[in-house]
Amino acid sequence: ERHPDTAALANWAWVIVGLAVMPSSVLWGRLATRIGYCRAISLALAVQAFGMLLPWLTSHPAAALVSALTFGGTFIGIVTLVLTLGASWYPHHRAAVVGLLTAAFGSGQAVGPFLATLTAGAADPYRAAFLLADQRFQGYEFVEGLNRRRLCLQRLEGADDLALVDGR
Repeated sequence: ERHPDTAALANWAWVIVGLAVMPSSVLWGRLATRIGYCRAISLALAVQAFGMLLPWLTSHPAAALVSALTFGGTFIGIVTLVLTLGASWYPHHRAAVVGLLTAAFGSGQAVGPFLATLTAGAADPYRAAFLLADQRFQGYEFVEGLNRRRLCLQRLEGADDLALVDGR
């Protein structure tokens, strides 16, 4: 609607999303073993944010396709990274942690579109929806801050098992 010249690319964009999803978990997992899961999650979220903003920065049709590539290449990868990291924090309760994280993700998938539809009557519904999406990233930053505090405490206590988290 905002960029009518990209409307014809909508079907191709979803094909690109689907193709990008297929290798994303494996690729992000390999990167995470090299640089650490926290860094990989941060990078994946940054790539996803760039992809979300790209169509707003330019109306060039390639922007829609690159946006589809970055979305498809990150969203399942982020879920995989978070599930792996969460399970590693509580190795004796992996199933419970994965279940809780899956429920949280599923809740977000249900509530997000509902909240986005509430913005449809706003003066600029796309801006309002992006502001809601921004809350996801702020929530991640909060969790990341708690994680950094936990890591600092572990390092002070001389913990050695941080390879999964910080890439050592």
